[in-house]
Amino acid sequence: TAKMASGGGYCPSYKWGQTATHVVITVDVQEECVELHKVENDTLIVKGNVPTKGAFTLELQLAGGVSPKGVEVALKPRSLRLKLPKIEPGVSWKSLQKAGVPRPSQEKKDFDFFEDSDGSVKGDDDDSSGEDEEIERLIREERAKGPPKPLPDRKKTPMGHRDPLIGPFCQPDEMDFLLLFAVCFHLYWCPFTKVEESFNMQAMHDILHHRDNLSAYDHNMFPGTVPRTFLGAIFTSLLASPFSAFFQSLSAPKMVSMYAVRGTLGVISVAGISAYRWQLGKKFGYVVSVGYAFICMVQFHMIYYATRALPNTFALAMVNIAYAYVISERFTPAMCIFAFTGAVVRFEVLLLAGPIFLMALYRKKIHSVTRLVGAAA
Repeated sequence: TAKMASGGGYCPSYKWGQTATHVVITVDVQEECVELHKVENDTLIVKGNVPTKGAFTLELQLAGGVSPKGVEVALKPRSLRLKLPKIEPGVSWKSLQKAGVPRPSQEKKDFDFFEDSDGSVKGDDDDSSGEDEEIERLIREERAKGPPKPLPDRKKTPMGHRDPLIGPFCQPDEMDFLLLFAVCFHLYWCPFTKVEESFNMQAMHDILHHRDNLSAYDHNMFPGTVPRTFLGAIFTSLLASPFSAFFQSLSAPKMVSMYAVRGTLGVISVAGISAYRWQLGKKFGYVVSVGYAFICMVQFHMIYYATRALPNTFALAMVNIAYAYVISERFTPAMCIFAFTGAVVRFEVLLLAGPIFLMALYRKKIHSVTRLVGAAA
């Protein structure tokens, strides 16, 4: 039992465990508080004085025989550890103290020295062994599983890595959102229409507000001196139509529809830049990709015209996508985009595509000119 000195009223907590050859007892008192420790007649006695709690005497009537010779003592800053050699090595003790000695509340199991201990066998007076047995069972199960399997090696994601989204586009990053914010800021401060973009703006107005009433379209009366394509206006209007229809149902002024189509065109422009930046980052590194985004962001011309319904703006978005294919050395889709953009939107794009085509031909990146021309046609 754990005895206390008269008037002390204090007994330190302790824990015990065992190996095949030793019983290990750890008393939770500081090193300077221990005055005496000895083993005699299979009894362990530890005496000391804790300044804030009083004197104590811990006397344990051990369940088996131990040899006083060869006792290993380790005084630690917060505990006293005694390693007692068993007289009968290999015999597992069912409890620390003899049968019939009640187990004090201060006694705990030391699972650091659990190997070959009493396992699931109860002591006669072990009234709180249920919790310990559950812990022991879990430890046995974990040991039976063997050493833990190493986690699979995870490949380090490189800085600036972006997952593909669809076709030449990828998941947007922070720089894409900053670019879009700059575009929207310019749109907010200057939303009105320049004369050279009036053709496409009027076309988008008629598509969104007159819909299938083609006779009401403005271009029947004012077709203009130069034939122009409706394809850019149709594509932008289709993307902006849900927003325009919603605001029309609220009887919002047509100015709101203009913001909708300009904002949609701004998203298309930023998407083209994002596709180009993605391939720049993959080939030249993340810093180059971010640097290009900053260059685009700080110059007025590109950010301002990103929401202007000009043929140049539609062509720029498509040329950026074509450039993305060129950097990734996929010349067939790049030449197809160049050919379509030059034939439909801006003919001057073919002057840009010509040197790129000749360079790819010289470097033998194009294996079949006939097939390429057929695809572009």
